[in-house]
Amino acid sequence: MEIAKVRRGEFTVKPEAAKDFLARVHWGTLSLVDVDGSPYAVPLSYGLSGDTVVFHGSRAGRKARAVRDDVWASLTVAQPYSFIPPDWNGKQSPCGATQFFKSVIVEGPLKVVSDEQGKRETLSLLMSDFGHTAALSAFPSAMINATFVWCLNIQKLGSKFKFGQNLESDEARSLADFLHTRNEGPDRETAKEIIALHPSLAG
Repeated sequence: MEIAKVRRGEFTVKPEAAKDFLARVHWGTLSLVDVDGSPYAVPLSYGLSGDTVVFHGSRAGRKARAVRDDVWASLTVAQPYSFIPPDWNGKQSPCGATQFFKSVIVEGPLKVVSDEQGKRETLSLLMSDFGHTAALSAFPSAMINATFVWCLNIQKLGSKFKFGQNLESDEARSLADFLHTRNEGPDRETAKEIIALHPSLAG
């Protein structure tokens, strides 16, 4: 698996951390190319099994038409954290406002699962990743065969976790303290990420 390089390398995390994020979120945007060559991006749920992303849906519609064997696609998974105002430290900055976030993009070839047994096995992986243990053997063949199932084999992985890794230690600590004090929405969780992802503050 190739690890994609980003312009700001300090925001890249280890592949293990990126995969953990992928395994936890279960929701992203799959970018495809339709049969007429037009771009098509669709938000959908997914499961993760090793280096394989598993999807399911209806056999009808544009998505099913665009998903074809060996066609490359990309899945973008992102989660916003705290908004950082430009004056968080009491100083005004014309471009100081920013949004902290986690994002992962994976790319690879698609594979349509066509046979019934393969669908049952793949859907079992998907349901297990979602935390469900229902036996697919109880589902009738007609229901399984009516479900469109496909996979993306991860060949390329890119990540960007932005939590002030470019800040000096004292600034990062001050920003974490600011978020603890403001305590709005995900502020406390964002402060934890700042500490965890800033080498001089971790531990």
